[in-house]
Amino acid sequence: MRAARPRVPSSSRRPAHAILAGGLGTRLRAVSGGAPKALVPVHGRPFLEWLLVALRRRRVRRAVLCTGFGHEQIEAALGDGRRVGVLLTYSLEPSPLGTGGALALALPLLADPFVLWNGDTFSTVDWRGLLARHVARRALVTIAVVPAADGREFGHVALGRDHRVVAFVEKGAAGPRLINGGVYAISHAALSGVTPGHPASLERDLLPGLVARTRRVYSYHARPPVFDIGTPDRLAHFSRELSRGRLVRP
Repeated sequence: MRAARPRVPSSSRRPAHAILAGGLGTRLRAVSGGAPKALVPVHGRPFLEWLLVALRRRRVRRAVLCTGFGHEQIEAALGDGRRVGVLLTYSLEPSPLGTGGALALALPLLADPFVLWNGDTFSTVDWRGLLARHVARRALVTIAVVPAADGREFGHVALGRDHRVVAFVEKGAAGPRLINGGVYAISHAALSGVTPGHPASLERDLLPGLVARTRRVYSYHARPPVFDIGTPDRLAHFSRELSRGRLVRP
């Protein structure tokens, strides 16, 4: 008999999903026209809209958008989210705070724990399984990791026993690797060291610091595909796969 999946607690009616949507999209200016990365057009719709449609189909009904650069454009494009079926609340950085600082700012709007999605990454991860595993382990952060055939283009995640994360390795290592899938389960306590209103990076400051100080950062093995649209080539790859109807339908 299969073990029952741990129940994910819901202590409030606050959204249990956050999306980082403050990226500048510097490397995509040729196709974005200077718009925020989240609004890069793909088949006539902003990338972020495709992500929201995919989340809606996986029964996500509410989310907090962490915005900064181009927030007026994002809010004008998506409004309150009713059109795509995901009710949106906005958390606006008054000045650039980095990914960690943006999350710390948004914490009062979010359930504990919550799922974080990178707003420039399209992922099919089972967010319920991720969150349930996070709760069962009493983790501070659980990172969805996916296999990559060649790790040279990506930094990768080094694991120890019991799926604990022990290090983050820079780009350049050839061969099959586990890479960050751009989706996380996060407990509020993980952000206790971030000073409100001060810049901090989730990837460069918060996560390595937690790995060094605690044994409560874990991995969750997810299945591909994962599409990071950070470069024109990767955006084109996502566009091709989307046109084949394999990822999400409106």
